[in-house]
Amino acid sequence: MQPGYPITAPTDPYYMSLTAQLGAAWDKWGGLSTLNDDTRARVTLATVGYFQDIVADAGLWRTFTDQHRRKFGKPLPLSHIDDDYTDFELNRDDIRFLIAYIANGEHAHLGLPHIDPDNPEVAALADLFFNLLDSVYETAPTPVDYLLLAGLDLNNPQETEQAYNLTYWLFWNSYIMRPTMLAATRTILDDVRALIDRHGNDAEPHVADLHDHVMAKFPCGPIPMPIGQWIQLIINPPED
Repeated sequence: MQPGYPITAPTDPYYMSLTAQLGAAWDKWGGLSTLNDDTRARVTLATVGYFQDIVADAGLWRTFTDQHRRKFGKPLPLSHIDDDYTDFELNRDDIRFLIAYIANGEHAHLGLPHIDPDNPEVAALADLFFNLLDSVYETAPTPVDYLLLAGLDLNNPQETEQAYNLTYWLFWNSYIMRPTMLAATRTILDDVRALIDRHGNDAEPHVADLHDHVMAKFPCGPIPMPIGQWIQLIINPPED
């Protein structure tokens, strides 16, 4: 889901078309056939989300790889990273990790087997996606929705609502937090059902409060951090 949803942006049709192109190329290739249709769709959507993030330099992926390098000495949790890896640019290894990360989030939710990012078919799909995205990297329009975080002043009371909306989007709807969202949903499912049973048609604000509580407390992302820390690092990245 785009950051500005449900408002559409002029660049949305371009990236919807790109998503369809990736999906069609995957279908034609035919590999990773063990993934179900929903997981394939989520992987493809996440890959285009990542691409938009990189094109806009929105900071989601940059924050992840920067923090991972600071903690572990390399940008990604992979056994091998290509020598031509370039920080904060479109990278084949980024896509390889993302494919496995998103697929495993879906599989954990469904109780299905783990996908290894070193699987040759994962690498082949990453190659396929990378080559298609690289061919349009220099001409792709900047996705304006992904610029909403840029310039956000967390200390400005007039921007409090926008900050909350973007924080909510980042945790519950962004491509990079998809596995976290699924895990968080599993932890509160019984509580949501209980609230609906107790409050009936008036349950919505109580469920929203529960979502906010989980969002504030649940470590999230491919390098687990509180959502507030993610927002701070995205908006004000370390300068060293």
